[in-house]
Amino acid sequence: MIIKTLRTRVLLYFILASAIVITIYGAITYNMIRTNLETEMENRLITAGEIIAQSAVSSELKYLKLKGKIYDNYREKLRKLKDITEVRDILIIGPDRKIILSTLESNEKFFVNLDHYEIEKAFEGENASSPLYKGAEGMYYKTSYVPVESEDEVQYVVAVEASVAYIRYLNQYGNTLGVIGLISFAIAAALSILLSRGITRKLEALKKKAEQIAKRNFREDIKITGDEEITVLAGTLDSMKKELEDYILNREKMATVGEFSAGVAHEIRNSLGAISGYAELINEKTTDEKVIKFSADIVKNCTKMSEFLNNFLAYTKEFTPDMQDEEISRMLDSVVEELPKEARPAVVKHYEQHGAKIKADLYLLKKALYNIIINSWQALDKPQGTVDLYVAHDADKTVIIVKDNGKGMDASMKAKIFQPFFTGRKEGTGLGLAISYRIIKEIHRGEITVESEVGKGTEVKITL
Repeated sequence: MIIKTLRTRVLLYFILASAIVITIYGAITYNMIRTNLETEMENRLITAGEIIAQSAVSSELKYLKLKGKIYDNYREKLRKLKDITEVRDILIIGPDRKIILSTLESNEKFFVNLDHYEIEKAFEGENASSPLYKGAEGMYYKTSYVPVESEDEVQYVVAVEASVAYIRYLNQYGNTLGVIGLISFAIAAALSILLSRGITRKLEALKKKAEQIAKRNFREDIKITGDEEITVLAGTLDSMKKELEDYILNREKMATVGEFSAGVAHEIRNSLGAISGYAELINEKTTDEKVIKFSADIVKNCTKMSEFLNNFLAYTKEFTPDMQDEEISRMLDSVVEELPKEARPAVVKHYEQHGAKIKADLYLLKKALYNIIINSWQALDKPQGTVDLYVAHDADKTVIIVKDNGKGMDASMKAKIFQPFFTGRKEGTGLGLAISYRIIKEIHRGEITVESEVGKGTEVKITL
């Protein structure tokens, strides 16, 4: 059976915990009390047996079988001692391991015959006691055996048998423990119901608020008091609500900008194409050096404007990635091959593992890596400048590191490099790293971090 509700789980946990505690406690205390009482009773029986054995004379005991005056005297003496000690029976066992005297009127001695091991132990000169056994009238009994000292060997043994009255008290204790257990179960059930009701009420409130957030009702106030775990969960949900609201608003803005920019870009591209075409035509028809220079500048700026539009559209576009298993080293090699010829010599490859693969959209991830690598190369400010590429593994993640020894950045610049339209170069558009950030964070669910120091270079760490 699968328990689905928290309330039922709490109820069962409380009852099971109470049952385990009461059972363990009851078993330990019951056995401890029974052992102590049994030991105490055994000591008393042995003490009584030793007193009787010390008063018995071995030379007289051999005449007990005759059942004469000596037999009557011993029987009368043992009966008085029996009344004083409140035992059930006192017996004397002869060398043939048979009972030669008993204080009982009836011949109810068959239990003693079962204690063969204890009797033999007593004939060897050691005190011994039988385990508890059930005898007449359903009572429990215990018998202790004490050897009668003699000069050569033990020929007679005194046995003292008593009923175990404490069993009744132990049974009463067990019954009392059972009643206490039932009461404890009832209290545990009541407490668990109250506790679970309070928890589930708060969780139900959180559930309703989460449903309101799912319906984009971000005005829902999430302030639920209670235990620390509940308040932490409520705080986390509230933070998630704010982040989700910002994310949705941003996506909606981006979608609106994307739709608007697509139309604007189309119109601008048509105009740029016409301007660039006329400039190239003028360039071909004229021989005036100034006109040739100005027309070339027009073509150059049109191309630059077209690239800006491409980057802008790429940033605002909603991507539908095609995720495939891609080999990292081969992907990086392909990116390096696409770099400008003057940038390739500065790139140094450090691959720990060739052949390692990740799930990625090849086109988009190459675009992101290209932007990061070209940005590192553009930051080089010395002839011996290098861009180092590393591929490593961290647990089940793949790490790509792009590290340069260029001019580096201060803290304020580092905090803004992934923002759209922010650039540290005059000819930059400020969209390359912003696009890379989107591709890695949003599309590939990865992480991208930057460490930089002015004059020492920059390290970009990508975890996928």
